[in-house]
Amino acid sequence: MPKLTGNSYDDMSYKVSGTESDGSGSLSPFTFLCIVLILAFFGLIVLYSASFQTAIERGLPHYYYFVRQLVSAGCALVVGVLISIIPMEYIRKGYVILVPVSIIALAVSLFPQFSGSGHLMIGGYDVVHTGSLALFASVFLASGYIPDSDALGGGRIRDFIISTFAVMVMMVLSLFSAGLSWYVIIGITVLSMLRIKKIHYGVILVSVAAMIAAAAVFVSLFPELLRPVTESMMPVSDGSLYSQSLLLAQHAIQQGGIAGVGLGKGYMVQCRINDQEGLYIFASLVREMGFSGVLFIVIFFLLVLVLGMRAAGRGVRKGDEQTAALAEGLTMMIVLKAFMNMLYVSGVLPLPGILLPFFSYSISEEALNVLAASILYRLIFIMGRRDNAKA
Repeated sequence: MPKLTGNSYDDMSYKVSGTESDGSGSLSPFTFLCIVLILAFFGLIVLYSASFQTAIERGLPHYYYFVRQLVSAGCALVVGVLISIIPMEYIRKGYVILVPVSIIALAVSLFPQFSGSGHLMIGGYDVVHTGSLALFASVFLASGYIPDSDALGGGRIRDFIISTFAVMVMMVLSLFSAGLSWYVIIGITVLSMLRIKKIHYGVILVSVAAMIAAAAVFVSLFPELLRPVTESMMPVSDGSLYSQSLLLAQHAIQQGGIAGVGLGKGYMVQCRINDQEGLYIFASLVREMGFSGVLFIVIFFLLVLVLGMRAAGRGVRKGDEQTAALAEGLTMMIVLKAFMNMLYVSGVLPLPGILLPFFSYSISEEALNVLAASILYRLIFIMGRRDNAKA
């Protein structure tokens, strides 16, 4: 990466309407890096606290989940560093590989022998979380292949149709493989990227209508797709329909109070939550750190949102809608997953299945999150430079 030159500014006080000199730098990359490292480090601590007892009960070393998550994050970070030396024109074309791989993984995971909690399983091993991979692929497809408004006027309607159709295919496959949550999060992310590319609002509204109609059709044909959602809706007429793990998670959250019961005490011994180290790790986090501790985590994810959106905004002002859309998509990928998990475990949003980035145990999910953060770091750095080509 090039050396920072000129005066630097603090991204938190950066003014959109202000004048940015040609040689100005930005503290945004450093700020973003610190935030992600804090989230990842704190996530590993919470994961160990939530999983060590489960590991012991299963005859595994107490550090089993912690070490596997750490190795996964480390490997993804190495890959992210290697990607940083690849020219951006090739990075933006990552959809060429990601889209077919994602569709194949989604299709294979539809077979019960290869599916497990939204993951593609081969030989009993978690290969990849299909919904997260589809989201990752959709981000690159929408940024690198969907043309902007000017290109649409230049006759690239076919590319727009092909790319949106591919996104819809991945969304529908995700609906069956990973659940309604992933269908929704992919749709929201891609729609936000269409906004960056200045696609006409009429086209966006038609896309929204198509997504809703497709979901309605498939849910009506396969009502079992709604079962995880109905189990998490409060209230329901029959108490037996409640997700017991969700009820226990909310009980753990209530126990946390303002200050929490203390770090390392998030494990509920008497009423153990299934998948406490995965989907419901947020409940363990709140029980240990309380709402005051959770507030800092929420602030950190909001800072990720601010930094990512500002990088996308700079890209738009520089006329680089492709890179801006990629920054927007990766930002939405991380932040939407975080808040959807928190809202679900808290009993506010009945859309289950989303793991908490940098916290929940999942080797493949952790790798994708770290890889996404690594690429986003590079985009934030590039968008802080006046001359993108040198980055």
